[in-house]
Amino acid sequence: MKDQEIFFAIIRASIWTDAKGRPTQDRMDELAALIPVGYDWGPMIEAFRQHALLGVVANVILALPEDKRPSNEPTQTADGRPQAGLQDQLLTHVAALVRQRFRMRQVIPELFAELEKVSHPVLLKGEGLAELYPKSAHRSVGDIDVYVGPRDFESACAVVDRLNGLEPDPARYLPGPYVDGQHYGTEFRGLEVELHYRVADPEFPEFCQTVMDWTDRTLLYEACPVVDLGGKPIHLPAVQFDVAYVFLHLCKHVFFHGGGLRQMVDWTLYLHSYANKGKLENQEIRNPGTYDEEKLRQILEQTDHLYPWQVLSGILHHQLGLPVDEIPFYDERLARKSQGEVLQTILSDGNLGKHKARPRYSSAGTHGLRRIVLIFREMIDRYFSKRSLFPSFSRAFFRKYFTLGLRSHLHIK
Repeated sequence: MKDQEIFFAIIRASIWTDAKGRPTQDRMDELAALIPVGYDWGPMIEAFRQHALLGVVANVILALPEDKRPSNEPTQTADGRPQAGLQDQLLTHVAALVRQRFRMRQVIPELFAELEKVSHPVLLKGEGLAELYPKSAHRSVGDIDVYVGPRDFESACAVVDRLNGLEPDPARYLPGPYVDGQHYGTEFRGLEVELHYRVADPEFPEFCQTVMDWTDRTLLYEACPVVDLGGKPIHLPAVQFDVAYVFLHLCKHVFFHGGGLRQMVDWTLYLHSYANKGKLENQEIRNPGTYDEEKLRQILEQTDHLYPWQVLSGILHHQLGLPVDEIPFYDERLARKSQGEVLQTILSDGNLGKHKARPRYSSAGTHGLRRIVLIFREMIDRYFSKRSLFPSFSRAFFRKYFTLGLRSHLHIK
């Protein structure tokens, strides 16, 4: 538990900084008191890497007193290859993130300039959320998610195809190899791009329709915040939309694949940034707008996500240090339920579930009837482990995939 205490103390020191993005002295003193001289940093740094937070925390780790920092002695990998010291690894990782961020800032304005000819593009998820971090370039980045909506979806896809030297093909923009239930997956200038026509999976029709209706009411039809990237104004989702979407997207990963801490930090910084009803501390974002808590409650209740909001917010307060007056609908009795198995599941999953251990009866590598049986066992395990947090999702998931699995095995169309 001491390692877990150090882990979260490092995150808190990294996200609650002064106006220049530097860790405050009281946070650093708290952290230094927790870390013994000669501390084994290897597992801790690997944990931050697995949660995609290594760049976020690097400055804090390197700012510790010399006798508390990681060793910079060169080491060897498990297979005997030479490896740089831990401090040099941190610096190399941050430099790579900064280069990637610079590349994003070049590509996004060019992409949006073309998309704006046929649609009203809005930058979703990661790149917009990065602006809320003390050092935006240190948040890990992935693909470029752009919402263009169903009406302009085909035109937007055609624009990107032309930019990539491809002849537009309407058949390619139908559900299939390139288009899933939410977006068209492509690339631009070597970066992955997802053009969204919806923001919820159609696998759960009632949930999806509720989110789509609410998206139509809030994402574009309320004032959108604007951030300058590469000298070009880029629209972010309206706050009334994003304050719920950031959480709904987090829940999707927690339920289906695994969440990890980076998404929890995203949610923390979003609530903090807009807690004062539009008095956003980050001056890079213009026209931040505001959100109505009653409307937020309505969408959470309509999608059965108010309860998980109140449970998972316990991690925001107890582990990540967000004040309760910045968390709508906070209920300490429910928040305490996050402090046991829920927290440990998120910690063990890693970023987007990429590092979670598969069950000992995993279906990977097996075939035939045995594989079907093991798939059902994994499905049942997921159902029972998540049903208390996401009751409606769990019931719908179980019904849908049990039926699909049975039909597949019996060859019923």
